[in-house]
Amino acid sequence: MVLQYLFGYLTDRRMEQAKRWLREGNRTVLQVAIMTGYSNPTHFSVAFKRKFGISPSQCLLGEKSVWR
Repeated sequence: MVLQYLFGYLTDRRMEQAKRWLREGNRTVLQVAIMTGYSNPTHFSVAFKRKFGISPSQCLLGEKSVWR
């Protein structure tokens, strides 16, 4: 139970940081995926879209999240 909470918390923090980096606009989606610990950019994109309701590419272009 504690491990699930911790994993969820860390994933949430990484996604929030990824969103900030993408909004800055000076990094690619691949760079942000790697910087947040994803070796597979597709897995990063799926997790990002699940969290924010938009793709990392849409975030990079400045679109607003549908969830937050």
